[in-house]
Amino acid sequence: GVWLAFLDSDDEWLPGKLQRQHDQLTALDETYAMVTCAARVQRLSKPPFDSAWPAETTNAGRREVSAQALTACLSGYLQTVLVRRAALDALGRFDEQYPCSSDLDLFLRLVQRYRIADGGFTGVLIHETFGSLTGQSDKTLRGKRRILERHGHWFQPAQRAQLYYSIAVGECLLGRRQAALDAFRACLKDDPKHRRARMVARATFLSVDLARFGILLYYRIARRRPDLIGNPPSA
Repeated sequence: GVWLAFLDSDDEWLPGKLQRQHDQLTALDETYAMVTCAARVQRLSKPPFDSAWPAETTNAGRREVSAQALTACLSGYLQTVLVRRAALDALGRFDEQYPCSSDLDLFLRLVQRYRIADGGFTGVLIHETFGSLTGQSDKTLRGKRRILERHGHWFQPAQRAQLYYSIAVGECLLGRRQAALDAFRACLKDDPKHRRARMVARATFLSVDLARFGILLYYRIARRRPDLIGNPPSA
């Protein structure tokens, strides 16, 4: 077929999703390889939230996902896209060496060669479960490290620092003290003024249980009083 779309077994496309994206992409020239949509994410024991791609409005009035916006946010679900098969074939498809984040790697490679249009609607319902890759922390961290190895050279220092920070927090929660310290150092090398990294890094010198308690307490306070210690990104 000419088009490719993706769906996990526990997620849902909302009615009209594919047709709307097909109509949008066929109306664009072949410099556009992909069209996106937003997703409604249902989480275990937490309220649902809408996840939209980091699109920007061009001079022509069209919403697009730029390389700069994608590296700043590193967000986007594979279930939300419709892709031209020819573009995917030209890129070499998915890199199977990624334990996780192979879809993000694909998006980062794609946005360097093609344009990505934003559909401007919510078209997918995503159910996060304990068995999903979202919950497999070790795979997630290894995927983030490979993203940095392959694409980190064209990230802005502050963006690269934020990715190292998220890796450091994950390593700390898994009790891997040295890996956490190394990631915190890499974060502060790229962004010496990274306030959250300086505060959370102290948890690596505690026992695993105390470190977890301290980090979770920090996140709770930060969400309620970001004016005091800054608002960390969602884990």
